Amino acid sequence: MPGPLRFEFPIYVPPEQMTHQQYNIFLRSYNAALQKKICIVLRDYLGEFQDVPYAIVTTGSDGRKEKGPESLVELISITSGTTFDRTLISRLKRIVKDYSGRNLFDDYKDQLEHKDLRRIGTMSYYNENRNLPYPSRIIDSELLYGPYDVHKNAINALALEFLGDDGRRIRERTSDKRREYRQLMVRGFQRFKGEPVVQFDLEKGIAYYAPKIYRTGFKQGPLRFIQFSIVDSLIQYVQETGNSEILHDLPESTQDRFYYFQANNLTSISSEILGILDDSYHFFLWMLHRQQYAYKERKETELDFDPEEIRMRVQLLDKLLPQGVRLIKPSGRIIST
Repeated sequence: MPGPLRFEFPIYVPPEQMTHQQYNIFLRSYNAALQKKICIVLRDYLGEFQDVPYAIVTTGSDGRKEKGPESLVELISITSGTTFDRTLISRLKRIVKDYSGRNLFDDYKDQLEHKDLRRIGTMSYYNENRNLPYPSRIIDSELLYGPYDVHKNAINALALEFLGDDGRRIRERTSDKRREYRQLMVRGFQRFKGEPVVQFDLEKGIAYYAPKIYRTGFKQGPLRFIQFSIVDSLIQYVQETGNSEILHDLPESTQDRFYYFQANNLTSISSEILGILDDSYHFFLWMLHRQQYAYKERKETELDFDPEEIRMRVQLLDKLLPQGVRLIKPSGRIIST
């Protein structure tokens, strides 16, 4: 079995050295360079299995090319359910173990996520746990290694779940999470295991970051609110039109998704409002990465911010994306090329 290759991360420029607009552009290039290096690692460990249909994807901020180096890379395996599954999962665990000292891969507490295409009705759920519906895991997924058809089949299976008996439940749970993140965005705190957890204080002008005690600053508020607004709209669109093509065509980055909706006549939201949503999203992403970098490099758990600016951005997001807003209109059509 191959051993770990020498791995060098791409050059990373701290977010505090750039404006949030510059950082957004840089971050996409950083993630693209990182994923190219990860593909080499996967090929080294999995190249002998070329005749078996499977895919390795990444998801979340990795899939959207929004990850900073403080976050670990997520891997999901997708197969058609054969005895090979055990071999593949074992090999992926070996990769994670071999690179554990490089702060590279997330081991999910030794529970790597696996998707079996034969198991109908499981694409929307994290590790088939029906209490954890996260259709965004597939929506945000980016193919790293393996044939495109396997990844495509996972997206098709997800769309069928939206249109099937479980579709209403998936949509309702996604909408519930959107409301939860909207409330956190407006208030700055949430309840976790019955206890209040302050993520950012709009009066004091302080954002908190200490992931071991569930403080993740702006991640769980404005960023998740916008992400789940998009996912909620996508599910609703597929359910109302029966058209799943949008899930295949969807751009990887949040920014590109806004303008994809516009270019394909899928939204009635104006260019001005889309620009505000785009700018605020990347502003809060920049702030989050400043928090993560300060925590990793200097063990700082607090980041000062201008309360008036944050309050203004939060109020705008709440006004522009109220409950029931249609980011995607059902009468829209996808322009195929």
